[in-house]
Amino acid sequence: MKIWSMEKNPSNPPFVLRTKDSVDAHESSLPLPLAQSALTVYCVRMCLLFLSFDFSNDLAFSWTFVFDSLPDNLDCALFSVTPYDLAVWFIGPIMAGRTSFSNEEYADILFYYGAARGNAEQARREYGEVFPNRRLPDARVFSRTFRRVRERGTVVRYQGDAGRPRLDVRDDEEEILNYFQRDPTLSTRMIARRMGRSQWKVWYTLHENDLHPYHYTPVQAIEEGDPLRRVQFCRFLINADVEDRNYLRKILWTDESKFDKDGITNYHNAHYWSERAMGNPHLKRQKGSQRRFNLNVWMGIINNRLIGPHFLPQNLDGVEYENLLRNVFFELMEDVPLETRRNMIFMHDGCPAHFRLAVRSWLDQNFPDRWIGRGGPIPWPARSPDLTPMDFFVWGRMKTLVYATDVPVPNVEDLRNRIIHAAQEIQRELTDSRVVKTGVVRRARACIRNNGGHFENEL
Repeated sequence: MKIWSMEKNPSNPPFVLRTKDSVDAHESSLPLPLAQSALTVYCVRMCLLFLSFDFSNDLAFSWTFVFDSLPDNLDCALFSVTPYDLAVWFIGPIMAGRTSFSNEEYADILFYYGAARGNAEQARREYGEVFPNRRLPDARVFSRTFRRVRERGTVVRYQGDAGRPRLDVRDDEEEILNYFQRDPTLSTRMIARRMGRSQWKVWYTLHENDLHPYHYTPVQAIEEGDPLRRVQFCRFLINADVEDRNYLRKILWTDESKFDKDGITNYHNAHYWSERAMGNPHLKRQKGSQRRFNLNVWMGIINNRLIGPHFLPQNLDGVEYENLLRNVFFELMEDVPLETRRNMIFMHDGCPAHFRLAVRSWLDQNFPDRWIGRGGPIPWPARSPDLTPMDFFVWGRMKTLVYATDVPVPNVEDLRNRIIHAAQEIQRELTDSRVVKTGVVRRARACIRNNGGHFENEL
């Protein structure tokens, strides 16, 4: 291995390279044309190799790399340009992106990156116009500085293992895993900030140890006494289905639901893919406005047939619900076969409007011993929407269809039409009469297995 040194020589360009084992560098030099060619090859080789390595912030190692890349018998004194000049030309622009900035400069970098709304190229142009006498950072400096502040809370670049010494990289992995073992709800960004490590390191460790982030499922709150009543009701359904295989097909499951102007948008799954070079398009999706409206909808499902939709007043009370049953209900049932209506079992949940005495009297008269609900012959367990197909099937599917398009709902009539069309689409999908029955039985069994507790995570 040769050791190169730099000697100042007044008769030559500012810096001349010579080998310590050579008495006269000119004795081993190449002819000028060959030397020029060798220098060209050296320049290309230096660029390619330099760009293929990551020298971090070790500038001394970078210089050593440059000088050690010279041809063995090249005397740079023959040229007006020296390796020092070459290094400045080739390494200078690269290392400029690797050098640090002052706190004031970093503050201005973040300011103009934010003013440009995340467009690094635009931020760089504006920064250069305002501070013409400052060193102009590369566009990547703007985005990377912002990312460091967001992920680690500091503008200081990640220095690898600089800091407290570690005997093994496995120490990091064990510490990361211990954090999540103590509290599985922690975020990777939070752990990276606490440990002074990159967020990618935390993600990689979790992935290598087969850990996966799972989302919470929103469920109905269950109060004391509810589990027992839920189990009793589910056992009743299972036993009734064993005694009469058509029992569950006789139940008319009913419910009400509100549809508003905006619906529910899952922004976690809403993406817009674009080339990085084009910058952040900053797309917007209208979420709401001062002009709000909604529709209250009643529907039912029996076997594989939908009933409704019927549109209710904004605020449903016992009087309005009684009016629905007395004056509208049988009109909605006209297309249902007479035999089905004769043996039908009416079901509704225990909301206050359903518990009105006049409503219960009407149900006792029209469905004697054949209705499910609060205060009825077959008691409905409170806080159990997960047991009715209206909740676990109809409403979810209908709202998916109603809000499937990105076009906002302009008015009430458009929302009404969307609901009607969605109901028609669901009816076309209900070709299998076993869909509702199978879903109810599966959920009833899961509820029993979990002693009346939450079970949807097992389905």
